[in-house]
Amino acid sequence: MEVFNARKQPRVNVEKLDARKPPRVNVEKLDARKLPRVNMEVLDARKPLRVNMEVLDAWKSPRVNVEVLDARKPLRVNVEVLDAWKSPRVNVEVLDERKPPRVNVEVLDARKPPELTKDNHKKTEPVTKGQNQSLKDRTSH
Repeated sequence: MEVFNARKQPRVNVEKLDARKPPRVNVEKLDARKLPRVNMEVLDARKPLRVNMEVLDAWKSPRVNVEVLDARKPLRVNVEVLDAWKSPRVNVEVLDERKPPRVNVEVLDARKPPELTKDNHKKTEPVTKGQNQSLKDRTSH
């Protein structure tokens, strides 16, 4: 794992990727005592968000709230430092087809892994190979 200077502030980078892929949000927790530094670019409002979180301080875990209130405005991102035994959960809701989804990362018990739920965005979820197999097995019997 890459080692960061502990005196630096947490960074939130929102990058515009290939137009065929969703934007990516990277959250790196660098120092619990500093306020977050946010660097953002304008995203494609038609694309969903993908959130990747990396916790560099072992005893801390970040919470990120990404809320798009208007597709013409940039994202508002809040990063808070939480307790060591917590782990993030990502919920993606599509409130309006013309706007990107709202992403809430909440803190759960560390015994539960991070999970991604896309309540209203099931049309674009890829079907994995395993799901295809189980479907074929059910229809062939």
